[in-house]
Amino acid sequence: MKIYKNKNIKKNQSRKKNIKKIRSLIKAPINQNYIIWGKHALEAAICNKNRKIINVYHTSEMIGWVSQKLESNDRTKIKLIEVDRKSLDQNSMSSPHQGVLAEVEPINWMSIEECINQEVGNMCLVLLDQLTNPQNIGSILRTASAFNVAGVVVTKNNTPTENGLMARAAAGAIETMPLIRVTNLSRTIVYLKKNNFFVIGLEKNSNENIKNYSGNKRTAIVLGSENLGLRRLTREKLSVSAKIPIAVQTESLNVSNAAAIALYVIQN
Repeated sequence: MKIYKNKNIKKNQSRKKNIKKIRSLIKAPINQNYIIWGKHALEAAICNKNRKIINVYHTSEMIGWVSQKLESNDRTKIKLIEVDRKSLDQNSMSSPHQGVLAEVEPINWMSIEECINQEVGNMCLVLLDQLTNPQNIGSILRTASAFNVAGVVVTKNNTPTENGLMARAAAGAIETMPLIRVTNLSRTIVYLKKNNFFVIGLEKNSNENIKNYSGNKRTAIVLGSENLGLRRLTREKLSVSAKIPIAVQTESLNVSNAAAIALYVIQN
């Protein structure tokens, strides 16, 4: 006598296997795949030919949207896997996923040398001195993109790797804004100064106003970590430290807000 397995049981087993794989990607180390979520982040990744997408996880309602985006960008070979909404809720770090998740490979960006040699004219860079919050880094990537920055430079150690929270905060900019990793930030500052960059470190206790340092052809803005600010070795290598004047009753600005103000001021 033949025994027929319940199709729903088989489907549920498959879904559990898929969700287990998603969970293993959430804490992926550097240079390993991770997950992104949300329609904006996924569409930006699909449009970026340099972004390798391994799998797309979606609810049944989103199959049409995902298929259309893949087809219009000639990326129909990407594997689609249907999962339930509850599973996506549990694996998007309490952030709205809009029915889609994707497994992606990190982008292998250019070196700092390649970045500054690609143009001979005006150029602006943002350097981050061991920022630890991936959402702040993502927001800065978005801001940097808005102000035509050539690249955002971070340290290889003590800085989060590319991840879903960073991609979500970047709102697509993580696909186009170079995230350049260097071994030593202070040595990188010295290298930039030798290549005619004026390097400004943002510090709230500085006596200099950042508006006095606009108009340089090649400028790098250095932002310190959320809690510690700029490290001593970083500070010693700057061309100048400057502040954004704010009201006395305001202790400080969020680092991504400070980046936006500084970039606007120095380019005008």
